[in-house]
Formats: sequence, structure tokens, C-alpha cells
Amino acid sequence: MKAWKRLVVAVLVAVAVCAVSALVVVADDVCYTDLRISGTGNAWVDRNHAFSGMVADRPEFNNTYQISPFESVSVATFYDGAGRWICSICYDKIMNPPDFSFGTIVYMFGNTSDSATPPQTGWELLGLIPGGVVFDVNTPTMMSGGEPCSPPPSPPLVIIPMGEAGPSELLDVVIPIIEGEEPLMAGTQVLTAIHEVGAVITGNCQILGATGYPTGASYIHVYLYSVDIATRPETVVLLSHWMAHFNRDTLEYEIAVDTMELAPGYYDIYLSFQDGTAYTFRIQLIPAE
Repeated sequence: MKAWKRLVVAVLVAVAVCAVSALVVVADDVCYTDLRISGTGNAWVDRNHAFSGMVADRPEFNNTYQISPFESVSVATFYDGAGRWICSICYDKIMNPPDFSFGTIVYMFGNTSDSATPPQTGWELLGLIPGGVVFDVNTPTMMSGGEPCSPPPSPPLVIIPMGEAGPSELLDVVIPIIEGEEPLMAGTQVLTAIHEVGAVITGNCQILGATGYPTGASYIHVYLYSVDIATRPETVVLLSHWMAHFNRDTLEYEIAVDTMELAPGYYDIYLSFQDGTAYTFRIQLIPAE
């Protein structure tokens, strides 16, 4: 994997995933509103954060503060259901408004406390995804207050697949499904593609926000699992996890899975989008010739 991917492998966990006959995202994460964050050295983060309504006389849209017409910062604190509290801070800036070129930087802080509410101290930086903009945030030294809340409504998103395999495909290479014929199966899932070990599995898409324009202020979680299709239920093991890269030039989210260090066998690539949309791609790796 690329170095920036290794930085966030298995630490930017925002959902809990389990295996039955398919991968299912647990959607009822515990989130907290009216939570005071301090010690970050950034005035837009050191404040009370809510999931809806007005905060400090500024409009807040789906937990996003509009700093200016072209800048926004989103802060979310929640329990990921897998033994870790997460505080995610995302700063987004339109670099060139006519062309909608975006710059985004994401900080992820974590805390393994078993507290029933967001822990006050003990936070640590889990990972940083740079995106061509400067927005300095130190590790929070204190969190206080907070009331349980329901996650905010998902923003309206339109996902436009841009894979080279076809107009409705996210990936560049897939096994075509012929109408009237049974698809090729691998265990409980349709086999999406076959690649040699060492190949880089690629794909991309655009995400349109509420304005109808491509947005870089969203995200795609990419999970890679190994799968033993001989067991019942199938044995699914999480190998790594990262965020898809947003290309500010093409305004596309790029998916790239390097298989150089993987063994022949079956794998699932699981994509989780901000609005709850999810895709599972079962891949077979064969020995390189």
C-alpha cells in the first residue's frame, strides 16, 4: 500500500462491520451534541459542537460550520461500536470557485476509553489526510459536556460511477454480467473481477453534493478483507482500511487497491459512502504468470 494509506490503515474506523451472508454496516453509532472541545489551538474547533441548529450564531449544516462562502469545517464525535471513540475534524476550501477545485484536510483523533460518554482526556492523533490546504489542529486536551443525539440526516448525494468498465461501473475492470445468464459466483457473492497478484485494482467516481456540483467535502471509506469461501459462514478478516483519495483536478474520488503483498485467494473491497450507500466487490487473485 502507499505510505499515506498505511498511515490510516485500521485507525480511521467510522463504522462497525460484521459478516453474515454479506457485509453489513452498523448505522446506529452513538453520537454526541453540544460537546465542548478545547486545547486544539484552533478557534473554529475549540468551541461547542452540535449536530443541527444554530451554534454561536452561525448556521450549521449537517455538522458543518461555514467559516466563509468558500470555507467550512466539520467536527463529529462519536463511538464507532468497535471499542474506540472517534473525533473527526474536516476542513474544506474551494480553491478556485469558478472551477470548483477543492482542498480538504482531515484530522482523526481517537480514544480507547470505555467511558459511556465522550472521554474528557486521553485523546491521540490517529491519522492525518493532507489535501493541499493548511488548517492546523492540535490534539484536543479536553472534551466536556455532551448529550446523546441521533446522527444528522445524511446530505443528499449523487454518486456517479466513472470506472472504465462501463457507465454504471465504479471499477475499471469487471466481469460482465450477461442478461439471461447466471453470474459467476464466489461463495456468497458475485465474482466482480479476477486479477493477478501484484495488480493495482482501480476505479473512480464523482459525488455530487446538494448544489448539484462535484464535491470534495464528502468521503469514501475503503475496506479490504480476505475471504475464506470454504467456511460457513464465510470467514472474513479485515486487512486494511483507508479513505479514497479525492483528485482536485478531475474532481473524482480515486479507488486504488495494491495487491502486491497479497496471496492468491478471494478478497472483498467494501466501499462505504457518506450517505450510507455501500458496495461490496468480490475479487479473486491468481498467481502472476
